[in-house]
Amino acid sequence: MLRDDAYHYLADLIYRGFLFINVSLNGESFIFKTVNEKEYNIIKIRSGFIDSPIYNTKFNINYMIYSLFMAGGENVLSIKEEKYNVLYDFFLNMPTLLFNKILEELMKLKDIMIDVSGFMEGFGYTDQSRVMWKLLSGRLPYESSFTGISGTDGLGLNPYQEHWIRLNQVMDEEEEYGQKFSLALLVASASNPKGVRKMRSLHDASMLTTREKRKKLAKEGHIDRVSWSDQGWAARVDTAEELMAELNRQMSGLKDKHDNFVDDYLKELQERSEKHALEEQKKFDESRKRHEGEPGITVGQRALTPEEVEKMMPKKANNLVIVKSDEEATPDEVGRYYRKISTRVLTSKE
Repeated sequence: MLRDDAYHYLADLIYRGFLFINVSLNGESFIFKTVNEKEYNIIKIRSGFIDSPIYNTKFNINYMIYSLFMAGGENVLSIKEEKYNVLYDFFLNMPTLLFNKILEELMKLKDIMIDVSGFMEGFGYTDQSRVMWKLLSGRLPYESSFTGISGTDGLGLNPYQEHWIRLNQVMDEEEEYGQKFSLALLVASASNPKGVRKMRSLHDASMLTTREKRKKLAKEGHIDRVSWSDQGWAARVDTAEELMAELNRQMSGLKDKHDNFVDDYLKELQERSEKHALEEQKKFDESRKRHEGEPGITVGQRALTPEEVEKMMPKKANNLVIVKSDEEATPDEVGRYYRKISTRVLTSKE
């Protein structure tokens, strides 16, 4: 299921309390909804003993009754108990084919509810979810003042609403803790600023990792928790926590399918390079044998001696400056010598 579709269904399950379908019966519009755990327990109780031969029939009829939301444009949620016998007779006398068709559509809604359960946490981290939680202002999500539908007060909470409430309570507690933690650090910084800076750095790093994971989860809907396998390809690395886990795995020497693929490729390149070098050496040896004995062709080579190497190295000019004594040098030679020395010092020339 796509993330946007799952989030749309979850919004209905949390902010309204149920999913619904429209059915036309003899030109009249009927709307059926999903049932929650509270209604499901009532259905089982009203259907009698499970080993009774008519248990399944009574269960299906009661399931239809508590699934009914509107009939002919009238909301029956608040009057369902009053009209229970009328509704029971209505569904009991409904054509079997039509009855089974409606029940089949309701089972499809139930399957959708199961499919979207994996997107619940990601949905709770979205901005829209947090805004709606703030608008709830201490109320419960099944209250008619929040849903805008009369009769939802008697439905109670479904599992998605319960999960959503607890998730938002946890995030509220984190925000409150963060405020108190910052205040405590402010007071402690007067006596131990270095220790406070370290604590703040660790706390901020932890909160950053948490925010990255939640942002990623809200964006993708849900993330499959797949354990690492040496037969699997490299997993995506988006957060700092995932990066550290991948680094630790690589440092430990464990290799997955991707690592083995790269190793095989590098091994193939090395083998190709060695094969090419052997072929070139073979061609050179064959060419040397063919030309062996011809004038001007040297078959073998010997290593040069250190003396020969020294003779081949370029010689550096070594112009000596003969400095005459004061008695021998003329005043012009003395002045010229000092000017040359001063120039070399200033320009770093040798």
